[in-house]
Amino acid sequence: MINLRIAYLLLVALALCVLCYFYSDTLASYGVRWQVPSGAYSHGYPLLALCAILILRQLPRVARTPLAPNWAAAGIALALSFMWLFGRVSDVLVLQQTVLPALFLLFITALCGLNAGRQLRFPFLLFYSAVPLWDALNPFLQWLTVKVCTFGLYLVGIPAFIEENQISIPAGTFRVAGGCSGLSYLLMLSTIGAIFGHLYYRQWGHKVLLLLIAAMMGLICNWIRVFSLVVVGQSSNMQSP
Repeated sequence: MINLRIAYLLLVALALCVLCYFYSDTLASYGVRWQVPSGAYSHGYPLLALCAILILRQLPRVARTPLAPNWAAAGIALALSFMWLFGRVSDVLVLQQTVLPALFLLFITALCGLNAGRQLRFPFLLFYSAVPLWDALNPFLQWLTVKVCTFGLYLVGIPAFIEENQISIPAGTFRVAGGCSGLSYLLMLSTIGAIFGHLYYRQWGHKVLLLLIAAMMGLICNWIRVFSLVVVGQSSNMQSP
């Protein structure tokens, strides 16, 4: 019986390898974004390795759970496959990238059962912090950074004129570009908070609270960084390197 279970799991692993081959173009597109220097998704490769470790960590538990096909998961996986195909045909890469992690998880759930899917859901959900779908937050995070920095400048008595994402002070002008929005800080600290909560907390309320605190810390770190740059620019008359 044990040998049959192992053989079945090996077949599932082989099926996943075949799935990776069919979706290889979308998988490769993740790496394109991860390789952008100092980009918001530059943590992608380390996160991928960490997700693999978390999956391997759960495999003994998966092997002990009852293995049975789940037809509901198979139906949802089929629907997601059509969504991926629509993204492929319409050349919407972000749709393909967003669908793929859930598709892989549902594929495993369809073959191994709901209990196996529950055991493995966290690594696949964690992987979403490296999926390039969070760029949509950039305009709001830029606006929020400008507002917070403007308030800080008011508190320290530095006059500032705000025009969209530009902060003009007597010494010069700063532009809060996409790289200064704080998205990278938000994703990185949220990822760390999620991992810590998964490993060390049992109650969902504690996990969610830790995740929110970590996300807020990421935003605050970026606000302090941008505000400090503006203050240094004013105090040095824009001469500080």
